Amino acid sequence: MQESDGSSVGLGLAYVVGNLGRVELARRKFESAVEWFDKARKLDPGAIRVVYERGVAHLRAGEIDEAVRVFEKAAVLHVGDPIPHANLALCWLKLGMTNKAQDAIGKAVQLCQAMPDDGKIPATTFGRSAVKAPQPTKVEDKPVIRSPFVQAVRARVHAARGEFEKAAEVAAEAVRLDPATSLP
Repeated sequence: MQESDGSSVGLGLAYVVGNLGRVELARRKFESAVEWFDKARKLDPGAIRVVYERGVAHLRAGEIDEAVRVFEKAAVLHVGDPIPHANLALCWLKLGMTNKAQDAIGKAVQLCQAMPDDGKIPATTFGRSAVKAPQPTKVEDKPVIRSPFVQAVRARVHAARGEFEKAAEVAAEAVRLDPATSLP
């Protein structure tokens, strides 16, 4: 039998506590979700996923300034992850800042295109900080964007800019990637 230093127990507990936050988020109990995400982060400071899930709770609660702050922090903590940037784009859209939304979704797209062929964000463990941003990959000189969420946000940004044909094209691509995708 192997002795444990307790770190794997803490990581497992952080995952469970984060799940409680996700349940509260689904129930639209945003304040409670934030509390659970904060507890998970205290249990495992390297759990980046709970940082941006906390941002989602603020965004859905209409606390846009706090959501921006959290997503900007998540983008710094997890360099190669496009999701915080896509969520920032949603924040900027809510604030009517379409140019900033375009910049943020552009960064998310760039990060998606830089993902390795398996589509996974380089990291030592799930939800933990990446060492460096990945390098671009292309298929037949066409950039690869494998994230239906990033594509859905891209569609929203195009629509906000009045680019409806492009929005429809990108939304169709999001649904092709994952038929259960809905526009955020």
